[in-house]
Amino acid sequence: MVKLYQALQSSKIFKESILSQPKHTYVSSVELSDPAVEVMTDFRQIVPITIESDATLRLANEKMIAQGVRLLFVVDYENRVDGIITANDLLGERPVQYIREHGGVHDDILVYDIMTRKEAFDAVQMQDVARYKVGDIVETIKNSGRHHVLVIEDLDDYASIRGVFSISQLSRQIGEKIEF
Repeated sequence: MVKLYQALQSSKIFKESILSQPKHTYVSSVELSDPAVEVMTDFRQIVPITIESDATLRLANEKMIAQGVRLLFVVDYENRVDGIITANDLLGERPVQYIREHGGVHDDILVYDIMTRKEAFDAVQMQDVARYKVGDIVETIKNSGRHHVLVIEDLDDYASIRGVFSISQLSRQIGEKIEF
């Protein structure tokens, strides 16, 4: 019988190794008149970072630092989104207010206790993003009063969170600080 295929040559891994991750290549500099998609973090290109609602705030903060992000999606054990938690939530007034109202100490507070529930999200439709300009996103973020605006796609039975616009990323890309 004629062999149609051959085995690849393999080798052992002796060097320190890391896993490759999807990388979103950001346009380093944009104008307010550029298409909005150029400043969107697209979750089809980069994996969103998640955390469970029963995790501690300390773990959430450590995860944000390790992953280099300022927002985590809070998911249940079936990976359904329950909410979001941001660095501002962790380091701002929410933990202090929670302790004031419920007692306890900072290490007792769970992500669930201070996260923003999904029903309170500010989100725009992906189908609309194609028509938006960067300047429109800046105004949307300013109007929301939050540092992130989510991008969703409505599917038949559920909404899919497709991406996010971030005030810190936008500020870097347009070269000026965005103020509310």
